[in-house]
Amino acid sequence: MTLVLAFPSGQTAFAAAPSVGGASIVPYIIGGQEAAISQFPWQVFVLLEAEGSVFSCGGSIIDPTHILTAAHCVDHEGATTPYPAGDMLVIAGASRVVVGVGYSPASAQLDGVASFRTDPYYTVLPDIKDDVAVLTLEEPLELSAARSTQAISLVASGATPVAGTSLMVSGYGKEDGSEGAQPDGKLYSTTLTAISSDACRNTVGANSAVLLCAESSNSATCQGDSGGPLTEGNPTVQVGIVDFGPKGCPTGQPDGFTNVAAPEIRDFIEGSESPPVAPRPTSSPVIKSVGPAPIALAPLTCEPGAWSGSPTFTYTFQVENASAQVLQNAPDNIFTPPSTLVGSPVVCIVQATNPGGTGTARS
Repeated sequence: MTLVLAFPSGQTAFAAAPSVGGASIVPYIIGGQEAAISQFPWQVFVLLEAEGSVFSCGGSIIDPTHILTAAHCVDHEGATTPYPAGDMLVIAGASRVVVGVGYSPASAQLDGVASFRTDPYYTVLPDIKDDVAVLTLEEPLELSAARSTQAISLVASGATPVAGTSLMVSGYGKEDGSEGAQPDGKLYSTTLTAISSDACRNTVGANSAVLLCAESSNSATCQGDSGGPLTEGNPTVQVGIVDFGPKGCPTGQPDGFTNVAAPEIRDFIEGSESPPVAPRPTSSPVIKSVGPAPIALAPLTCEPGAWSGSPTFTYTFQVENASAQVLQNAPDNIFTPPSTLVGSPVVCIVQATNPGGTGTARS
């Protein structure tokens, strides 16, 4: 699967999606439902007009003067060089935005961006990570039901959604993933399901601690949704930021989101310019029999491999088949298989934790 960044889609002239290394940079909601801004009053439209082109992204209101979005929404294509803050506008309280025409309802608020911060660890393709930015507005937004604007709370630090959790994503992006398609400017939403970092290991790679995945069999994020909020629960909290997805925005495949529950990300959002760095694997875990040679039903040991960040480890032994039956989950890296497991493949998944977060890797 070719991964591509959810770079903002061109608007006004609807410029074609840019490319890096021959891959289109892409996430609009595919297969979603049209939504009123009153359903997602924290959602904003982020507009960037620079160097003769106009780009759009999503974002979320975290307080009257600050907007949470993706770092790649404020940077040059495929780079970490930012545009000036003066090239950006934020529209809050809008159910529809058509660049060059206007927005609705009339109560929506248009605000300039005075400054912004991007995560100091942010990188782009092929090692996408820490894709988060905080915009500071020129004027405080009026947060009220009459203006369909509300700040959203962030999920508790460390509380990454577990696999199977129902999540919601909203955005003004494309409803059709084909290359020539353009968004209609309306706000859309859809429901996704969280995926474990182990099940999504091909997508998150070494950066599982700061990325999370979610998918749906009939919907997906797409160009123009970048920077928008992935949310959970009632009352609603934000758990992720739309980051990247497969080229063409297909349904039934994982979309990648910046994990705002990861301390490495969360500390930056809350003001730190040197947040703690979560563990990354530098070599894979290995599962082997205890002793000089394998013996039937002999104890198994899981060597964690090499990791940055001096983490502590938890080891999950599980059956490697469709059931993914967990056999043992503990700080102990030795597992003695029972006779009922004869003929079953067994894998070890390592969770590595330090103050920056928890990463995973498997044998």
